Amino acid sequence: VLVNGMTMAAHCGNHMNPPLSYIDPTNVGSINVLAGITPVSNGGDSIGGTIIVDSAAPEFAAPGQPVLVHGGTSGNHRTNGVVSGGNASLSVATEHLSASYTGSYANAADYWDGAGKLVLSTVFESRNGSLKLAARRGNNLFSVDLGYQVIPEQGFVNDYMDMTRNDGRFVNARYQGAFAWGKVDARYYYSNVGHEMN
Repeated sequence: VLVNGMTMAAHCGNHMNPPLSYIDPTNVGSINVLAGITPVSNGGDSIGGTIIVDSAAPEFAAPGQPVLVHGGTSGNHRTNGVVSGGNASLSVATEHLSASYTGSYANAADYWDGAGKLVLSTVFESRNGSLKLAARRGNNLFSVDLGYQVIPEQGFVNDYMDMTRNDGRFVNARYQGAFAWGKVDARYYYSNVGHEMN
């Protein structure tokens, strides 16, 4: 599983923090699934297939347009389990520079099943944030993503323990260039996760 080019793996033997939990659904720009042997450019060490998840590409203003500004918010609430969540995004861009931020929050209590019985260990809370900075000149694009994730608690019904902390930080830098002789796509990433169970 690749998340923005990063080979993510669960830091927990029980897979309480699977790779796709490190990107918020509102920040997903595209998902591609490669079945079978994977090219080196997409990991290369998988014979069963690869899931490639990328966030949305940076936006830039059209030539001659002064400043492009986009933003949005959304929220949700569900009574069963008292689930609440929301997200917000803001982006500001010129023809050559772009900056955007997306943030999200979700929490829930234990929910009740169809028979009216409380299902324990279904509680969770999650906070995500991502700042993307990008610069474009001709056929050259350089971008840097800075992100964090904080999960102070997450219950697991199918195991004898819950996740009591999962704090993640990442930096993801990318250069894309197009030349007469071919294309260059180079990435650097750093990820640090603190994970605790009880």
